[in-house]
Amino acid sequence: MSVTERHFSQRYDAAPLKLELYQRSWLGQWQAPHHAMALEITLGGVSILSPLKLRIGQHLLISLGNRHHSLQQVTAEVIQKSPQGRDFLYGLKFDFSRQSDNSRQSAETLLKLILNNLTH
Repeated sequence: MSVTERHFSQRYDAAPLKLELYQRSWLGQWQAPHHAMALEITLGGVSILSPLKLRIGQHLLISLGNRHHSLQQVTAEVIQKSPQGRDFLYGLKFDFSRQSDNSRQSAETLLKLILNNLTH
């Protein structure tokens, strides 16, 4: 996704969403989830605020949702990082490329439902 695409994507206030992120340990196992504050979300990704020290290019699993719909353990890549006081502001890009076509379509449909609920 180019900067232009991100810039013109419809952005939604993601504060009402519950968001958890999972990192890999040194041995490659997924660690227990960390809660992060979601700030904005688009069809392409989400911005979060977290005290975790993540790296640009790092792949994570994220789960997000509200009381109506949830998207579980979607792969996301850290594409932006900037200090914000004691925390960090991160831009995460959703990565559906490793999923089957059916899984990708289901995930994108759920994401659209979640975004639709944010506007009502």
